[in-house]
Amino acid sequence: MRLFARKDFRLVVEPVVFSIKAFKKLEVRDRTVNKSQLEKELAFIYFVYDPRSDLQFIVDEQERIERVKELIGFDSKFKIDADLQKAIDVYISMTETSSSLLLKDIKVGVDKLRIYLRDADVSEETFDKYTRALKELIPLSQKISEVERIVIKEVEGISNARGDKATSLLDQGFDQLFK
Repeated sequence: MRLFARKDFRLVVEPVVFSIKAFKKLEVRDRTVNKSQLEKELAFIYFVYDPRSDLQFIVDEQERIERVKELIGFDSKFKIDADLQKAIDVYISMTETSSSLLLKDIKVGVDKLRIYLRDADVSEETFDKYTRALKELIPLSQKISEVERIVIKEVEGISNARGDKATSLLDQGFDQLFK
């Protein structure tokens, strides 16, 4: 189910969001006239947890949270309270797919490899091994981009179809990515 969309560089919240108890609670507790706190909290959820977020390149979740807090304009004392955590949990449960979980795991692995390569001691003996690893990263990066597009389609409800059956990356098989 798509709860958020981006249109004309703005985050658009689908009206159905507020029929979900956890999100309704965030709306009701915001006493500001223009619902500015609600807008910040929903943007926070989107930018930290939505696979379509431009900040998903930040693999470490805590680092991404801190960056989003800064970008949105939360003060340094901002903490995720129980109500916001409940909305986050609901959002994750409604947008996570097998493909998105796999993509997260792949990104963690690639991030570890990136750090290893950055810190590697390159000598004459290890130079060939190092350059082979670097050459492998470019096609891997392209494959990750393909998986990201599949995940975005799943989140937006535009998945590949086989007959009248929707399919995910797991249904299609990983071999297709590495051909």
